[in-house]
Amino acid sequence: MRNRGARQGRVRISPKMGGTPRNHRNCQCAWFFRTSIAMLLVLTCLLVGCGQGPPQSPLISHGTGNTPSPSTTVEEAMPDAAILPSVSPSPIPLSLDHFHSLAEYETILNALSGQPLSLGLRRIGSSIEQRPIWALGIGSRAPQKEALIVGLTHGCEWLGGELALALANALLNPSPEDKEMVAKALLHTAVWIVPVLNPDGYVLSGEGDLDRAGDWRKNVRLLGDPPFDPARDGVDLNRNFSTQWEGAADGIGAPVGDSSYPGTAPFSEPETQALRDFTIVHRFFLSVSLHSYGDLLYFPWGFTEEQAPDFEAFASLAEGIANRSKVEVSFDFPSGYNPGNSDDYLYGEFGTYAFTMEIGEGYLIANEILPSLLAEKLPGLLFAIQEAAQLPSLAIPLSSTNARDLSSTP
Repeated sequence: MRNRGARQGRVRISPKMGGTPRNHRNCQCAWFFRTSIAMLLVLTCLLVGCGQGPPQSPLISHGTGNTPSPSTTVEEAMPDAAILPSVSPSPIPLSLDHFHSLAEYETILNALSGQPLSLGLRRIGSSIEQRPIWALGIGSRAPQKEALIVGLTHGCEWLGGELALALANALLNPSPEDKEMVAKALLHTAVWIVPVLNPDGYVLSGEGDLDRAGDWRKNVRLLGDPPFDPARDGVDLNRNFSTQWEGAADGIGAPVGDSSYPGTAPFSEPETQALRDFTIVHRFFLSVSLHSYGDLLYFPWGFTEEQAPDFEAFASLAEGIANRSKVEVSFDFPSGYNPGNSDDYLYGEFGTYAFTMEIGEGYLIANEILPSLLAEKLPGLLFAIQEAAQLPSLAIPLSSTNARDLSSTP
C-alpha cells in the first residue's frame, strides 16, 4: 500500500494592478514589489514543505539484513503510551473468517505493512520450491526487546498460520478496548511475525482449501530419485534445529519416510536456515511457535525429562498465557521425545522465552467457527508481548553446549 502525499500547495497571486500613465515609474516599482513578494511566498512554501514528496512504498526488503532505518521513532508516533496514532484503513477487507491461500496471505501482509506501526515486510528466505518466507515487523523501531511469532512450521497445521495473521491484525488495528494495552506493549518492543514458515508443505496439504485438505506436515525435500514420493520424501522442520539434533544415520533419529524425519544434518533445510539467520540478527527475547492441535502450551526442554534451568520463570509466564488463551500448560515431559525442535534451539542458544502453543481440537475446523477460535487464543499472545518488556533475562548461559550436555530421553 502506498501512502498518498498531500496535493502540492498553491500560492494564489492577485492580478496585477495597473498604474496611470502619469506615474509610470511608480507603477513599475509597484509591479516589481508585488512580483518579489509573490516569488518570496512561493520560495517560502517550497522551503517549509507546503506539498509533500512522491508517495513512498512500505519498507519491503528481500534480504535478511537489519531492521530498516526509521524515519520516525515509535516514541514520536506515540507521545502518550496510552494513545495509538490513527490507523489508516487497509486497501482490502481483512477477512479472518476462512483459511487463506498463500496469495491471500501475501496480499494481507502487504496491506498490513502499510499501517503506521509496521516496521515493514521482509523476505527472510525461500523454501525448497523458491516460495518466499515473509516476516512482518510491528512496533518499536528502537526496541529494547524483540519477539518472534511463527506459524505453519508444519504444512497441515493451518490454525497456526491463521492465528499469526490474526495477531498481526490485532496489533496494527487494535479494537478500542485493546488500544491502550497494545500501545504500551509495543512502546519498547518489536514483534516479528512469520505466518508461513513452510509454504511448500502448506501447498501440499491443500493450501487452505478444506475440500483438498491433507495431513502433510513436512517440507518437500526430495530424498531419492524424482518424482516426489510422499511415502519417502520430506523433512520435519521442527526436528531440524541444532539443539540435540539426532539423525537416522546414528541409529537414533526417525528414519527416512517417517513423519518426524529430521533431515541429513541440523539446518539442512532452507526454511530452518531462514529462521536461524533471522534469529541470529534479532536475538529474540520471546518466541511463540503456533501449532495445532491439542490446546496445550509447551516450553523447554523437549528432548529430556530434566527441567530447564529457568523452569520457574517459564512456568510463571506460561500460566499467564494459558489462562488467557484457554490452553493447558504441560509441566511434565512436554511433547514426547522431541529433539531438534525450535524452542530448545532458541532457549539454548539465545536465552529466549520460547513456547509452543498447540490450538484447536483437530487440524481443521469449519470456517464458521474459525473467528471465535482465533479470538479465544489472541489474549494470551497479547499478554506475552505485553510482559516481554518487563521480563527478567533467563539464567541459562547462552551456549547450546549446555543443552547438549544434558541427557536425552528416548
